[in-house]
Amino acid sequence: MKKLLLACAFLLPIVLFAQTNMKVQFCEKYDAVTGETSGYYNSWDINPTGGFIYVVYSQNEPIKEPLVLEIERKEDGEYTFFASRNFLNDISARKTYAMFDMEFKKEGTYKVTVKTKNGKYLAETTTKISVVDPSDKTTTADGITSDYYEDSKVKFGTNIDDNAKITGEGTEFKLKNGVADIQIMILNGKVFKSEKVKLSVYKKIMKNGKEETNLVQTIPVTGIAEDWDWIKTNIVFKEKGDYIVDVWNENEVFINTGVLTIK
Repeated sequence: MKKLLLACAFLLPIVLFAQTNMKVQFCEKYDAVTGETSGYYNSWDINPTGGFIYVVYSQNEPIKEPLVLEIERKEDGEYTFFASRNFLNDISARKTYAMFDMEFKKEGTYKVTVKTKNGKYLAETTTKISVVDPSDKTTTADGITSDYYEDSKVKFGTNIDDNAKITGEGTEFKLKNGVADIQIMILNGKVFKSEKVKLSVYKKIMKNGKEETNLVQTIPVTGIAEDWDWIKTNIVFKEKGDYIVDVWNENEVFINTGVLTIK
């Protein structure tokens, strides 16, 4: 479980690239084996005592040298040096990602830059940190937060039956006659405690040499019974590309993220 509950204001991956295969993200979760991230936002809320956010850098090839994370904070419209940290990456492990669990205690807009030990620039990104007293925050009536869904899973397939059996499971699908009708399943392992969820489907695009995301559709899933611990629906794609599907409950509490490619 994350050491501090972090809430988002907007869900948009903020990633700036030195090259298209190098990126750094602030995120809520990451896979310790693959480095795949989920729950990445462009703003975060922390408690007055501070909070931790994962900073994950990834690339296509194994990382072969120690990496440095340089942090700057915006002051009077200009970024000024704030801190420098060494990534917690073991070169001998030949992983394609490096992680640092960064602590924030002061609100503001921050920029982090990833470099090699000898100063070679790799990637950068920015985020906004706000300090919020939990006693002043509006919470859902049942007190549900993203932590409740931390063990949830998102799966894609060509068909999902009423017993949660998935056919053609994968993350890559092809258009057929200009359409790909894909089914998505969200498994929580325990009841959802929500009568409906919302899927936000984003397509990755390149703009001015940078990767961004464009919201292409929003899909509501309603009628969730109080004893349901998994749900399914379908998503129709008509364009090739890489997509991100973010899942929220009816109170805008983040559940999980799934990624897939349409070819």
